[in-house]
Amino acid sequence: MYAQDLTNRAPRPLSEVVNHFDAIAPVYYDIVDAYGTGLSYYHRKEIETTLEWVSKSESQRILDAGCGPGRLTLALLSDRRSVVSLDLSKNMLHTLRHRASGLAGAELRAIRGIVGALPFASGSFDLVVCNEVLEHLPRFPADAEFMIAEISRVLRPNGHAILEFPLVAHSLLRRLPNSTVPWSSFARPEWEQVPRPPLRFQRRFWRHSIERMMRNRGLWVVSQRFARVIPSGYIRGNERLAKLDILLERIPIARSLAREVILLARKIERDG
Repeated sequence: MYAQDLTNRAPRPLSEVVNHFDAIAPVYYDIVDAYGTGLSYYHRKEIETTLEWVSKSESQRILDAGCGPGRLTLALLSDRRSVVSLDLSKNMLHTLRHRASGLAGAELRAIRGIVGALPFASGSFDLVVCNEVLEHLPRFPADAEFMIAEISRVLRPNGHAILEFPLVAHSLLRRLPNSTVPWSSFARPEWEQVPRPPLRFQRRFWRHSIERMMRNRGLWVVSQRFARVIPSGYIRGNERLAKLDILLERIPIARSLAREVILLARKIERDG
């Protein structure tokens, strides 16, 4: 269904996203891990939450949509789940295949494609996980609606979807002095040698607007987790604030200011 020259066939804004992630694939996790109070924390929270929810379910056929270099995929494969991994970046998939080659007994299916037109039959999966994707789609709300519709389509009835996205309200806290960790404080010289187009699309969303799109496609939220209320710049090097932040993630009023939310939704078939 997808030509191998996806970059050339995709609309220009999406091609820019492809080119960005193709370029940073070799150093992607190096960058994530170096930003300990930010990217690294969000990724850990997403993976831990996903694995916790999966452990409580009967999901065996899982789609990791927007898998990147595949830390979540590898964790699920280690648990002997059947996982299909999809990403628009050929270099991200190459990195994933290389990492999976040392995993005994793992059968990796890594497919190049886009979340707005999933190359799978309806009802193919028990669970679809889509983390760190929605914010980078070029067109809103159209691309978000396409993605959510496709996730719902490929889920079996009563299957589940896990969707992560950053929240608008946290942007208010990021306006405070010293609230962010400057790139220069953790960047390495070799990263600057990687030519890459800028990632222009890094949106934030109102939770209710995305949940409404999900409900319109039969996906009803049954659980949620929040990540990082106190801005990362303040938490850096302050263990007490890090512990406080974990508490704030669980308090309803405070967590509305979180950097991101992770939603677990169940597909409910409509009558008629």
